[in-house]
Amino acid sequence: MDHKFTFPNLAYDVPRERQPYYRLTFYFKKLPHVTTEQFHRHWEAVHADLFVGTKTFRDSTVVRYVQVLECHPL
Repeated sequence: MDHKFTFPNLAYDVPRERQPYYRLTFYFKKLPHVTTEQFHRHWEAVHADLFVGTKTFRDSTVVRYVQVLECHPL
């Protein structure tokens, strides 16, 4: 496929820089008395704030914190 890359470092023939990482996955179950909106607002705001505010996060080499919304039916 012929393509003029805007970013030459992404071209087909440029070796990729692979960086090791750890991926942690947590699943939370919503309590029956909590609405779906309340659950998601709490998770995206409070849990993010608690995690990035920890000493472990501040003193580590963590460079990114990502939340991914995946809804799985029971």
